[in-house]
Amino acid sequence: MAVYDESRYIQTPVIKRNNTEMLAIRNRFSFNIDNASVYTWTDGDTLDGVSYTFYDTPDFRWAILDANPKYRTEFDIKPGDSIYIPDYDEVVEIVDV
Repeated sequence: MAVYDESRYIQTPVIKRNNTEMLAIRNRFSFNIDNASVYTWTDGDTLDGVSYTFYDTPDFRWAILDANPKYRTEFDIKPGDSIYIPDYDEVVEIVDV
């Protein structure tokens, strides 16, 4: 099963059910919030856009969601909510493992 290099599923085990390969349920990564930036969500924001602003790529949107476990999806984040943006080096370290 192919998973692209910067995917949050890169370390997720692949399981086989009924002769079909699929990804197992992935646990969220834990980030050191002391090294994180805080961002106030505004109307019209998307995780892709915020990820691009902080990391120059939309591919790390999963890291922002993982760092904010009270939100299941970006649609749960409301304008005015403060969210953590994990440190870039910490995110890249996970991807490179």
